[in-house]
Amino acid sequence: KEERKSVIILAQEDKRMEKGKVLAVAKDVEMVKKGDILYFQSYSLNSVEIDGKELYFIKMEDILAKA
Repeated sequence: KEERKSVIILAQEDKRMEKGKVLAVAKDVEMVKKGDILYFQSYSLNSVEIDGKELYFIKMEDILAKA
C-alpha cells in the first residue's frame, strides 16, 4: 500500500494563483506545519465544505511555494 503525504488547507481568494493557510498536516509531513501559508496548484484538488468554508486536501507535490 502506497502512503501519500497530504496537507489540509483553507483557501483564500487570489486571482493569480491558489493560496491558503494550513489547518492540519499528516503525521509524516515535515516541511509544512499548521499555520503556514502555501501557494498550490488547483487543477486536482479534493475539497469538502464544512461550516460554510471550502477546505482542500492537497498532495505535497502540488505545493508550489511556502510564503
